[in-house]
Amino acid sequence: IVGISGRFPGADSVEALWGILEAGLDLHKEIPKDRFNAEAHVDPTGKAKNTSWTPYGCFIDRPGEFDPRFFNMSPREALQTDPMQRLALVTAYEALEMSGFVPGRTQSTTPSRVGTFYGQTSDDYRDINAAQEIGTYFITGGIRAFGPVSITSLLG
Repeated sequence: IVGISGRFPGADSVEALWGILEAGLDLHKEIPKDRFNAEAHVDPTGKAKNTSWTPYGCFIDRPGEFDPRFFNMSPREALQTDPMQRLALVTAYEALEMSGFVPGRTQSTTPSRVGTFYGQTSDDYRDINAAQEIGTYFITGGIRAFGPVSITSLLG
């Protein structure tokens, strides 16, 4: 691994994350109101289904920031693409840029020799949007199996 990137609660980079860890900061906070109505989804007793026990969590800043044109996506396609997949595109690009990667510059940078390893924890975005009108990009933008495909096809 020669390049790394990420977004973390309170940190827009790996370097900033290390600073938070070194300082021993606790970044949990109440669920921001612009994320969702936490009051409707919290049951401290844990007895209600589909609820959380706590109104606290750790959140990345500006999760919706994404420039679709930079990744040759239409605004419509970007809207139907899971935010986790959009974030993966941004951070994959940053990691390649940080590594100094130039496709084809050496035998080891031939695109066919570069791998994409991807993990995503949930399909919440797809599940929520399945109840809406299904659009052209619903499958490619909403199913986690397409995450690495997006990275390799859009970043070459």
